[in-house]
Amino acid sequence: MFARVALINLGCPKNLVDAEVMSAHLLADGFELTSSPDDADVIVVNTCGFLEASAQEAVDTLLEAAERKKNGRCRAVIGVGCMTQRYGRQAAEAMPEVDGFLGTGQASELPGMIRSALSGRREVRIGSPSAGFESYGIRFQSTLPATAYVKVSEGCDRNCTFCAIPGIRGPMRSRTIGAILEEARRLVERGTRELILIGQDPTRYGVDLGAHQMVELLTRLDEIPDLKWIRLMYLFPDRHMEPILEAAAALPRVCAYVDMPFQHAAAPLLRAMNRPGSGQDNARMLQNLRRTWPDVTIRSTFIVGFPGETADHFDELLDFLKTTQLDWVGAFQYSPEDGTPAATMPNQVPSAVVAERYDRLMQTQQAITAARLSRWVGRETEVLITESRGDGWIGRAVNQAPDVDGEVHLTGGDFPVRPGDFVATVITAIHNYDLVGEGVRVTLPAAAYSNSLVDLTVIG
Repeated sequence: MFARVALINLGCPKNLVDAEVMSAHLLADGFELTSSPDDADVIVVNTCGFLEASAQEAVDTLLEAAERKKNGRCRAVIGVGCMTQRYGRQAAEAMPEVDGFLGTGQASELPGMIRSALSGRREVRIGSPSAGFESYGIRFQSTLPATAYVKVSEGCDRNCTFCAIPGIRGPMRSRTIGAILEEARRLVERGTRELILIGQDPTRYGVDLGAHQMVELLTRLDEIPDLKWIRLMYLFPDRHMEPILEAAAALPRVCAYVDMPFQHAAAPLLRAMNRPGSGQDNARMLQNLRRTWPDVTIRSTFIVGFPGETADHFDELLDFLKTTQLDWVGAFQYSPEDGTPAATMPNQVPSAVVAERYDRLMQTQQAITAARLSRWVGRETEVLITESRGDGWIGRAVNQAPDVDGEVHLTGGDFPVRPGDFVATVITAIHNYDLVGEGVRVTLPAAAYSNSLVDLTVIG
């Protein structure tokens, strides 16, 4: 049964990897992919369900897709991913216009569900939360081939009181080092030069297999000859993170960039979140890290308005930002998530207060980020080119992760440049959250690669 499928992906990079796995299974099963919902017989929405707002975005996207069945080519709409895992049967009752629902960890079942929907059978396949990698035999890389996200683990055992992820993705399950290395080598063979390691809790990578293994994994990945950058994301800030940072600082291919979500600085709130340490502990850790890794870029995220947060707690958080001078900061306005302990805690902070504190935090951090970016002015750094724009080029330096940080805008240079090239660039200015620079020379040309819709990357 021929059908053309548009897969709309919502949410985080972990969802993007799931979407690439699902796309590969569709291609392997004879379906055709299209980036345009207008040209699709079937629209699949890979949903996010981490926050109430993201779940609502998923519902809105599914309903918008279902409207296309009235006046267009679309014959079926399927919801998959985190929101459907979290609310699948309720969502199925509330949205009869959606033709099927599939939970997490079931990518290989998507082709069969689409066939059922096209033949008139509506199915809801929502199992228990799964942190497995059963479907990871094939993958269609949808990003610029020079960069690829690689999941090292799935699920989480931390049970932070604000977080719904353990109920959606299940307990943590690590992939073996061998499986990750095989995927990494195959990605590098087809042109990938930057691997971004992700998971709900990479700090604990390997614990379910017998021991913490992130240091060994980094060391083995660093041995891949044609790999340029290894980027670490989502490291949980506990005592097990410090050996990882020590190893990362000594490995030449590991980017001087670490993402570690602190969530808050006030010790009483961290305890209420079921997270270790305090702002003072984390500030000391950052001070030590910068002694051994002076150029390291540090990104973090924080929750504003967690139940019980007082004005003094919030001021302590602002003081932490001013003291630690983090390079990049993201923030969430707390929302009570169904099924989480924090949702039933007393002293919920009024939403207007939460919004006001969020604005103050971001204004405070904007000045800090500008000061941190100014360190790069006058320096030469390598930039990975991602696209052309106007009469110049856009790229990312080692201090910038895709989608969450700023960009580098390149001007000048009388040499040819293409996406995937690494270009030595002199930074000349900062503009809001971006850097401006002048390209000097290509230091590593983009690899020859194919990015056609039928090019599957087998990752075993």
